[in-house]
Amino acid sequence: MEKTLAQKFARTSLKMFGDEGSFTIDVSHLDSEEAAEAFRELGCEVKFDEVKPFLIVRRVDPERTATP
Repeated sequence: MEKTLAQKFARTSLKMFGDEGSFTIDVSHLDSEEAAEAFRELGCEVKFDEVKPFLIVRRVDPERTATP
């Protein structure tokens, strides 16, 4: 269930913020590792914020984010 939620969150986030190239997003409501993996599966590079439960996401493969 957590992985499915993380995947939906990642897809929705990329639809909203993907044109920015990179963005920082709060993942305190999710397992941060699952969220990071979901973004990676969609062709993104992910870094963890050192202080807060945020991910810094950079879109590297925009073609992989086209899936519904």
